[in-house]
Parts: sequence; structure tokens; C-alpha cells
Amino acid sequence: MDNSKNLYTLKDGTTIESVEIGKAKIKIGDVSPDGMLTICDRAPNREGSRKARVICKCRCGNYTVMNA
Repeated sequence: MDNSKNLYTLKDGTTIESVEIGKAKIKIGDVSPDGMLTICDRAPNREGSRKARVICKCRCGNYTVMNA
């Protein structure tokens, strides 16, 4: 598996680094049911949270972070 990490700039201008995807049920490349968002990578969890977060790319080209 490739251990390189990617950097993503979100709509608000912040930059985040991807983290390794573990045993998540979601996969990179999955598309939301409405077709607006595509999963690009795994985002770091918020401090104190165990919920997985993902970096998504909107159809308009912007990136956002969402709970998986």
C-alpha cells in the first residue's frame, strides 16, 4: 500500500493532510446518493472523537470534510 499522504485545501482555505484508511466500509471513489460528492481520502478525526471523517470533492470542484 502507498504510504504517501495527500494535502487538500478546503473551501474555507484551510489545508488538511490525509490519513491512512483502516477497515472503513467506505471506499475512495464512492459517490454520494445525489451524485454531488465523491470521496477522495480519509481526514483526521477530531480530537476526542472516534467517528471517521472523509475528504470529499464536490461536483463544483471544492473540497469538504464530512463524517463518514
